Amino acid sequence: MVIGGHLDSFDAATGAIDNGNGTSSAMEAIRLLAVAGVKPVRSVMVVFWAAEEMGLWGAIDAVGKHPEWNDKISLAMGRDSSPHAVTGASVPPSWYEDFERFTAPLKTLDSKFPFTLSKNIFPVVRPENYGSTDITVYSRAGIPTLISAGRNPLNDFNYQHVWHTLYDTYDAVVPYAEHQQQAAICQAVIAYGVAALPNQLSRDDFYLGDGLYADIVFGTMEAPKRVLVRLDTDGAPEQVAHFLAAVEGRGEPQRRFGAAPPVADRPSLATVSSSSQRLTEARLREVLEISANLPRIANRSLRSENGLLGFSPQGFAVAVGPNATLSSRYTPVGSIVAITEDFGTLKPSDPLTSLRIYRVGESAKAFRAAGDTGERPANTRNRNR
Repeated sequence: MVIGGHLDSFDAATGAIDNGNGTSSAMEAIRLLAVAGVKPVRSVMVVFWAAEEMGLWGAIDAVGKHPEWNDKISLAMGRDSSPHAVTGASVPPSWYEDFERFTAPLKTLDSKFPFTLSKNIFPVVRPENYGSTDITVYSRAGIPTLISAGRNPLNDFNYQHVWHTLYDTYDAVVPYAEHQQQAAICQAVIAYGVAALPNQLSRDDFYLGDGLYADIVFGTMEAPKRVLVRLDTDGAPEQVAHFLAAVEGRGEPQRRFGAAPPVADRPSLATVSSSSQRLTEARLREVLEISANLPRIANRSLRSENGLLGFSPQGFAVAVGPNATLSSRYTPVGSIVAITEDFGTLKPSDPLTSLRIYRVGESAKAFRAAGDTGERPANTRNRNR
C-alpha cells in the first residue's frame, strides 16, 4: 500500500500547497498508524518523490528500479492538488464491500466533512504515457490508484491562484489546517484498511482488458447517461470497421488513445431517436459512400447480460438488458460492459455529449476503420487518453 507526495516545488515560492500539503498529510497518516500500533497484513509505504516538477523523475525512478514491486502493490494514493478535506472515494464493484466496511467510521468522523463512498462500474484505460503527477507513473505500471469523489462547499480553495506561482506559501494552507487533519485521517484509515485485507485488491474491473471499446455519453456531464461497449472485431469485423469510420471519419488519423472532442464540435453522430442514433446529412453521405453495400449479419454468438450495440450505415442503436433485441436493420457489433442505471430513460432531446474510441492492446491498435489506408501525417503523435 503506497501513499505519498512530491518534495520539490517551483522556486517562485515555498511550495506549501504544491506539494507540501500532500507530503505533510502522508507523514501524519503514517504517524497515526504508528501511534495506533496497528499491524497490517502488508506494508504501508510512504514515498516522497523528487523532481516531479521536472518530469516525474523521482516516481519514474522509484517504479523503474523496483519492477518486482508492481504486482505486489495493492493500491497507490498520491495527494497533489488543493489542501481540501477528503470527502469521498469511487471504487470498482469488487472493492466496494471491503471499502464500505473499513471507511464506515469516516462517514461520521466530522459532520462538516461527511465521507461518501460510491461505486464506479466503468473500468478505466490503463495509460501508456505519464500524466501530470507522480501517481500516473503507478497507473502506467498497471497499479490501481484511488479515484477521489464527493463534494463539499467548504472545499473552496482556489488552486489555480497559487499553482506554480509566488503565492504558494505557508499562509495559504494555514486556513485549511482542519481540512488537512481530516485528509490525513482518511488516508490513514484507507491505507490501513487496504493493507489489512487478506488479499490484494482486484485489478480485473479497474483497468480495461485488451480490446476495442466505444464509450458513449448522452445528457450532461453532471448527470450523464453512459454506456461502455466492447466492440466485436471477431464476430463482425467489417461492421465494426464501418462503425469506426462513422465515428472517427475517413482519412483522419485514428484516435487510438485520445478522447474524441464533443460531437457538437465535429460533423458526426447528432440527434437521438428513441434508443438509436442518427447521422447528420453530411456525415451520412460520407458513411453511405463507404458503407452502401455493407451487409447486415445476425452475429448471434454475441451475448451480454447488459445489452448490445447495433450499427447500420444510418446510425447506431443500444438495446439494454439480458434479453434485449435489436431491430433487424442493425448488426450487433458490441456487447455492453457497463451502463448507467438511468440509460433506459434516454429521451430524443438528450444530446450526445461524447463518443470515444479506446484501443487497448496491440490488436486493437492495429484494427483499421473502413476506408483507412493506414497512412499518417509525419507530425501525428498518438496521445494517451
